[in-house]
Amino acid sequence: MAGPLIRFHDFREYAEHFSFRMDNFARGARVMTLGLVKCMGVGAVLAEAYDNILLYSEMQVNVTIGILSLAMMYLIVFFFFSGYSDMGAGICIMLGMPVDRDYRYPLTATSPMAYLKGFFHSFYEFFKVYV
Repeated sequence: MAGPLIRFHDFREYAEHFSFRMDNFARGARVMTLGLVKCMGVGAVLAEAYDNILLYSEMQVNVTIGILSLAMMYLIVFFFFSGYSDMGAGICIMLGMPVDRDYRYPLTATSPMAYLKGFFHSFYEFFKVYV
C-alpha cells in the first residue's frame, strides 16, 4: 500500500485479517506524533512567522522579503502535507495496515509537477488507475 489513500481491495484484505498488536500501535503512535509535531510544532510556527513578515513588510516590498516569503511558504507546505501524511500513516500502522510514505522527497523536485507528485504520490497513483 502507498500512503494514506489506499484502494478498497487493499483495505478489505487487511480489514478481514485484522489483529491488534501493541508493537504496531506503539510504532504507529510514534509516526502519528511525528506528524503532529511537523504540523503544529513546525508548520504552524513557520506560518505565524510568515504572516508576521508579510504584515510588517507591507510597506516595503523588496527582493529579500520576496525570496524569504517564497522559501517560507515552500517549507510551510512541506511540513503541513508531510505531517498530515504521517498522521494518516500512523493511524494505519496502529490498525495493523502497513503503508509506505506518501511523499517522495518533494523538496528535491526540479519542477512544480514533480513537487506535487512527490507530495501526493498515493493520490497521483489513484488518478492514474481510476481516472
